[in-house]
Amino acid sequence: MRRIVDETEDHVSEAILRRYLDGWTRICVSTEDTVAAMISSAHPDIRFADVNSAKVHVGHDGLRAICSLATSIYDGARIAYRDLLFDGFN
Repeated sequence: MRRIVDETEDHVSEAILRRYLDGWTRICVSTEDTVAAMISSAHPDIRFADVNSAKVHVGHDGLRAICSLATSIYDGARIAYRDLLFDGFN
């Protein structure tokens, strides 16, 4: 399983980060493929705190839960990133 952080160099490759963020752009229209892209790029112990809730989602099951919630509450919404700052460059 690929992780968002490269354990040997302690940084995120741009390709992995873009694949992970691409899954987030589709969080409200989640499919098996977009959830799998997020999970394959995320560390197994990832933590996500929802600003609208006291709940903290943990791990790959947490990502699955977030995708399910977002799709059921905000079905069809899209997230767009403008410039991606990566290692000081965009």
